[in-house]
Amino acid sequence: RTVNTSGKYWLKVSGDSVPEDNPMLLAFLTGLTAHSDDNPNCFFQLEGWPANADLSRHKKDYDANKDSDWNFSTFGACVYSEKREAPLFLCPNDFDLSLNSQSKMPVYQGAQPVQHWMNPELMEIPS
Repeated sequence: RTVNTSGKYWLKVSGDSVPEDNPMLLAFLTGLTAHSDDNPNCFFQLEGWPANADLSRHKKDYDANKDSDWNFSTFGACVYSEKREAPLFLCPNDFDLSLNSQSKMPVYQGAQPVQHWMNPELMEIPS
């Protein structure tokens, strides 16, 4: 299994407490959807807490995500998630939004038909 390690966090929060200036965003994660120079796509996530050396707050968000397939961020929970086959896409007008019949998501660089973390049963495509 290939692991995507391109993600980078903004802010650089190194502990398990809020920085003194109390930023609005604590964990903006962005990176490439795949290790590829051939027409790469990028992703971003607003996470509740960055993965850092302490991990306790991030792990609580991650455990809740594993149990529910909802995303948890600084601002609350969101049903729009790639695990639920319902990501939000920011894309140019000519992006092909045709859905893959197995994954039920648009095909983008890094999206194989169905990956182990996807739950296509949570999405229905109206006929």
